[in-house]
Amino acid sequence: MENGERDTVLELLERERGRLARDIHDGLAQSLTNTAMRLEVVKRLLESNKVNDAVREVERLQSLLRMTVNDLRRMIFDLRPALLQEGLEKAMRMYAERFQQAFGIPVLVAGTWSDKKFDHAEEISLFRIFQELLNNVHKHAQATEVRVEFYRTEGCCGFRVQDNGRGFNPSAASAKSFGYQGMQERISFVQGHLRVTSVLGQGTCVECEVPIRHD
Repeated sequence: MENGERDTVLELLERERGRLARDIHDGLAQSLTNTAMRLEVVKRLLESNKVNDAVREVERLQSLLRMTVNDLRRMIFDLRPALLQEGLEKAMRMYAERFQQAFGIPVLVAGTWSDKKFDHAEEISLFRIFQELLNNVHKHAQATEVRVEFYRTEGCCGFRVQDNGRGFNPSAASAKSFGYQGMQERISFVQGHLRVTSVLGQGTCVECEVPIRHD
């Protein structure tokens, strides 16, 4: 592995660690802190013999803990999806299904890669990009629907993710916060291409392609 290529891999790993740290800080850590505070409220209610109020607070705690467990399961799935061993397309379809269940945003999936085989670097890069795109839809797009399409052409294999959300200006500095720079680095690492089309008020479409080198 050349020095430049090794540096790129190390940088991608650091970005992945940073993403995981943010997910833990913004999600799991805050949920557990909130749980501890609510438990203190329950304790005080019981000490004041306000049993009914304490029961209602416990019910809210149960709901919060269920959400926390779901977030933890999602993080574990994100780290190494088991279905990735059975093929990239299956893993992406499963992730789209879980995304729809978790956030209530319908994801319509079309097309197929017809058992296209990817090498390990391509699988990881494409799957991480797919995760980031759906994460952007949840956090930023305010969309009510997402369309995912798998496709193949004579020289490449790819997918597109299109939402009907608020859109953005791809050339604006704020677009960097959507993680597109990191996605560009990932797809470049496997000699692929990423195309972003977005119009304010009309949604966003991202196409991700890698050249067909083997089947």
